Amino acid sequence: MTKFETIIEISSSTTAEESPVTVAASCSVTDFFDETFISVNHQFILFVVVIVVVVVIAAAAAAVAVVVTAAVVVVVVVVVVVVVVVVVVVVVVVVVVVVVVVVVVVVVVVVVTAAVVVAAVVAVAAAAAAVVVIVIVVVVVVPVAAVVFICALVVVLSSPVKPD
Repeated sequence: MTKFETIIEISSSTTAEESPVTVAASCSVTDFFDETFISVNHQFILFVVVIVVVVVIAAAAAAVAVVVTAAVVVVVVVVVVVVVVVVVVVVVVVVVVVVVVVVVVVVVVVVVTAAVVVAAVVAVAAAAAAVVVIVIVVVVVVPVAAVVFICALVVVLSSPVKPD
């Protein structure tokens, strides 16, 4: 039992003529402070130091957690941005390639179709020209040549022959 507990016990069992102050005065003042206030003060200081250490460790852990969380968020954001950029670039490249291929195919089909149409038109025109030439030869040249030949024959045969 400490002297402080002894004082409390003595003060509760004292008579009216003995006051608690008188009983406390009978104890050594230094012993009283050594065993009560100073030990309580040391415990309080130790308690405060423990609390400060715990708070500092908790603050350091919180700071580390914040830094790690921020780093993870930055890494996640960078990865997401890179993935989005890569996907957009791939989509754009695919769309451009598809558009270019479609345009090239359409141009080739149009050019080939135009060439076939031009060839058909040229063939039809050549056939028509051949028909026109044949018609002209048959209808105009041959009869005119026949008439000229007949006229020349008539002239030659109707002219008198002169002996020399």
